Amino acid sequence: MAEGNLYLSIFIDLYTRKIVGYSLDKHIRTSLITQNLERDIKYENPKEGLIVHTYQGTQYMSHDYLHVITNNHFINSYSDKGNQYDNAVIESFFKSFKREVLLKKYFKTKALTKLEILNNIKVYYNKKGAIHN
Repeated sequence: MAEGNLYLSIFIDLYTRKIVGYSLDKHIRTSLITQNLERDIKYENPKEGLIVHTYQGTQYMSHDYLHVITNNHFINSYSDKGNQYDNAVIESFFKSFKREVLLKKYFKTKALTKLEILNNIKVYYNKKGAIHN
């Protein structure tokens, strides 16, 4: 992309396989993740005890992220390092997403890239790819 990189943060409901939250930004700082989670909490209104499973990246181990988890009485979950099944659903989504949506495409602007990404999530993935809708 001519204007630089964009980073996508998503949260997937493991029961429905629906993407319940996503954020796009030009950085991968902790704020991208925490703002995404806070927005998801506002719209999805999950109950206390929700299990939030992530990998052990620095953003997900940060004080700010853990603060959001504990303040909402969620359960923080990580697999052991090196677990090949850790975040398999997310990894599968990104593998397919890159291959089917982004591969062989060149976007001139971040705005066009965002439109393509959000269109894919809202129109295709959450409507056709998710189960139990």
